[in-house]
Order: sequence, then structure tokens, then C-alpha cells
Amino acid sequence: NFYVILHNYLTIPGVFHHELSHAVLAFLTGAKIGHIHLFKPDENEGSLGSVSFAPRGLIPVQAIQMFLTSIAPVPCGIATC
Repeated sequence: NFYVILHNYLTIPGVFHHELSHAVLAFLTGAKIGHIHLFKPDENEGSLGSVSFAPRGLIPVQAIQMFLTSIAPVPCGIATC
């Protein structure tokens, strides 16, 4: 569908920012980055990009990594604005 394709490509800057924020926070908190797909549309899942990571360290440290990596687009978006 033309409109879906157009929409996907108009949102590329936002997708880059979103996925990079997850990756940066995962890296800064010490998680192991598996892959980063800044723009890889997946019609089955409805996603435009993805980051995989594995938390490392003690359980409290892993919890912090998971939390901060999950919410990363919010503080990074606020900081960018």
C-alpha cells in the first residue's frame, strides 16, 4: 500500500532516534548489544526498527539496565527537544 510505504519513510528520523536511544542507554548501563536495526520494517510485527540486548551483572544491575533501556526514548526525546 502506497500510504503505508510513504508513512514508513516519513518516520525514518523518529525511528532512528527511538532505536538509537534504546541502544545508547543499553550500552551506557553495561548491557550487551545483540543487534541494532535502525530501519527494518517488519509487517508481521508492525515494527520499523529494533534493538536487542542482554542485561549483564547482578540482578539489581540487570533490573536497572532493563528499566532504563525500556524508557530510553522518553528521556532522550525530552533531552533532544
